[in-house]
Amino acid sequence: MADGTTYEIDIPVDGSQAVAAASTLDSLAQALDRARAASTAAASAVAAGQAASMPAPRRRP
Repeated sequence: MADGTTYEIDIPVDGSQAVAAASTLDSLAQALDRARAASTAAASAVAAGQAASMPAPRRRP
């Protein structure tokens, strides 16, 4: 995964089934990385929107 975390999974298959399973797991890991990046971007956008909508501080006369 993008954060450097690795997982070891034993898959009791061989040949073309093993290749297909590994490809599926790699696709899943990539999808999880994209989802995490999208979630982080969305959280940043929400925080920026909240900061932009805050009223300016009032000045004392």
